[in-house]
Amino acid sequence: MPASPVRQSPRRTAIGQAAVEVLARHGSRGLTHRAVDRELGLAPGSTSAYFRTRAALLGAAAEQLAELDRDDPPAPALALEDQSSPAAAALAADA
Repeated sequence: MPASPVRQSPRRTAIGQAAVEVLARHGSRGLTHRAVDRELGLAPGSTSAYFRTRAALLGAAAEQLAELDRDDPPAPALALEDQSSPAAAALAADA
């Protein structure tokens, strides 16, 4: 049985969301505690109280992305045009 997701505090969730935004805009080198603080309009050092290391901050972003994926799974792949091969037909049947 899969473990149920742990509920995070609203502040930790907001930090994870902001970390994703910073990653999207500035890449992995741009993801810093200071950048996330700025993104949220928090005092410098605020995010480090919740996620002490950069690795923990990256983990928060990854967890946020996983949560988004659980909430909104990706759409099925586009229909395959050529279903003449058995592999293409099998893939189309799974979609």
